[in-house]
Amino acid sequence: MNRRENCLGIVLLGAGNSKRFGGRKQFYKINGEMMYVHILNKLKQLPNTKRVLVTQFEEMKEQADGFFVVMNDHPEEGISRSIRLGIASLMEQKDSLCGVMFAVCDQPYLSMESIEKLVEEYRKSEKKIACLSFKDVMGNPVIFHPDYLEELNGLLGDTGGKKVLKEHMDEVLFVKAKEAKELFDIDEKQDIEKE
Repeated sequence: MNRRENCLGIVLLGAGNSKRFGGRKQFYKINGEMMYVHILNKLKQLPNTKRVLVTQFEEMKEQADGFFVVMNDHPEEGISRSIRLGIASLMEQKDSLCGVMFAVCDQPYLSMESIEKLVEEYRKSEKKIACLSFKDVMGNPVIFHPDYLEELNGLLGDTGGKKVLKEHMDEVLFVKAKEAKELFDIDEKQDIEKE
């Protein structure tokens, strides 16, 4: 059974309004680089992938070579809209996918090593969901088998893929990140200040 050798779809979710942060956190610089660029540059390195960036910001297109960019013109409808747009874009490309990884733009400490480990472990496993984690904390990215795309498409409002993951815990492979800090997603400016 070689289905796990097929291309991996990647949806990078970068359309949020970042209200708690005070707006546009994707462009906030950490170690001299905008947050969204940290993850873009890592995901570009993954071989055998089809990559989609969902954003509301035209400026992101400049850095997004290697990604098909989908504009989310209604980000106020929540993360579920970005998930649907990302899935639709991948489906239009008509490739056979072994899974779809969902990643976010506000995890600047995520290491390439942990991302590669997540993909490798998913490809080797018979489990249908793989989630980067540390101890008992579930984080992002998460990879879903194509069997779950219909459920993900059915999400509404500001409900993300964790809802689908939690409904299928018996199918989840937990892949340990190198450090707890990698799962840290930045919601407010003081989250950065305490680093």
